[in-house]
Amino acid sequence: MELLANITVTELRYILAVEKEMHFGRAAASCFVSQPTLSIAIRKLEESLGVTIFERSKTTLLITEIGRQILDKAMIIVEQISEIKAIAAESKAPLSTPLKIGAVHTIGPYLFPEVINELNNINSPINIVIEEGYTKSLHEKLNSGELDAIIVASPFDYNGITTEVLYTEPLKIIIPNNHKWSNKGSIKPEDLYTETLLLLGKGNCFRDEVLQVCPKCIGNNKDNASKMIVTTSLETIKYMVARGLGVSIMPNTALKNDDNKLYIIKKFANLTPTRKVLIAYRSSYFRASIIQNLINTIQNISNS
Repeated sequence: MELLANITVTELRYILAVEKEMHFGRAAASCFVSQPTLSIAIRKLEESLGVTIFERSKTTLLITEIGRQILDKAMIIVEQISEIKAIAAESKAPLSTPLKIGAVHTIGPYLFPEVINELNNINSPINIVIEEGYTKSLHEKLNSGELDAIIVASPFDYNGITTEVLYTEPLKIIIPNNHKWSNKGSIKPEDLYTETLLLLGKGNCFRDEVLQVCPKCIGNNKDNASKMIVTTSLETIKYMVARGLGVSIMPNTALKNDDNKLYIIKKFANLTPTRKVLIAYRSSYFRASIIQNLINTIQNISNS
């Protein structure tokens, strides 16, 4: 018990910051302290425990085997302390604590306006704070307690995380108004090989979904691969298609509220590719009932 009393939450937050940044200077900046302050605190923790968490040299920083185990436990402790604070705040003013929701860039802009509008229409007491990001960073923030739930595309399967399918949506092709396919009823994936394909950059999960539909659009065989233009957002892609710079594949929710005079939407021939949109939250999260209310709202919207 005396050993545990010597460990502070601040020290645990510091080692978690170093784990995330793998750099003492950046970790200190993220914790809003000087590097010497952070380094001294971590050294004190290691001496108190009698172990080495990080192996340091001038050029490398490594996590030891025992350090990895300690970091895993530190994450749980910090998360639970955050939840203790949230429970206390919730008891003083039920539903006053915002629900912090993250979503990937290819879902958030199209889903959240409808969700907020629906919550306003039903006078829901749920107060939502929204953040967008890539799946990896959202997952990290979910684990650390910075976010209460995240909305991502499948697959997403991690220990300690509960997921539920919100909806399944079809993927569609968009082409310029004057394109040679304008009068075609549907498009085969292999037809895309002859076109300039507009898609998102590496690190975006929707890029991977597009390349699953059209795997030969990228590859070493230049004669059998599309010319590609890579950009950062679905909105940029849509306007580039409208200017006749190429064709693209889009999730249905990114198209349904658009002015279709900008481009033509085409279905896939034969089997329509889809993506599943999930909500994910920590299995230990104490406000699961509010998450369920949000799930019901989103599913009602997607079914309407």
